Amino acid sequence: MSDKPMHIAFILVDEVKTGVMRGGMLITDANGKPVEFRCTSPIKPNAVQKTLYGNTLMPHIASELVDLPLLVNAQTKPSVVLVQQEEFLSMRAKQELPLILARRQGQDMKVATEENSSSPEELVTSPSGKFAPIVLTSHWDFAGDIAQCKQALGSAFATCDLLEPFERVRAALATVHEQGVLSE
Repeated sequence: MSDKPMHIAFILVDEVKTGVMRGGMLITDANGKPVEFRCTSPIKPNAVQKTLYGNTLMPHIASELVDLPLLVNAQTKPSVVLVQQEEFLSMRAKQELPLILARRQGQDMKVATEENSSSPEELVTSPSGKFAPIVLTSHWDFAGDIAQCKQALGSAFATCDLLEPFERVRAALATVHEQGVLSE
């Protein structure tokens, strides 16, 4: 990580209404203070799209309709991208930024990998002890992402829970959708 200020992007896709999803990205500073928020228009796959895409629909939505557009249009360049949905891991090959899946320790998650590959994982504890430990997972082809970001993320983890911003994104997406912002 460089000497530039640390900015963390938290990206997710959430179902805001039955059959309707939105993607959101919150970029914070190292203390968890919001710097920038962006979201997509409603995403409503129809029956034909669901059939044609099959189990590739969510990875397509995550990468092509959420991750790439939100990051490309961000005013603030994040240092690292944190996600909680494994569908985003495939995006790592299409961007220069480290992309790490973060989950609470003990939360089961099976990350699909290529045959004979495994995704590197590392347990990170909050230096202050204020927050429950988290597990960081990187794309199997980018094992160095965790090592590259571990120190900076550890410093941020001393003062803010690295999973809590995802809840803020979900709440903001629900509010944006209720208010009809960026409606169809």
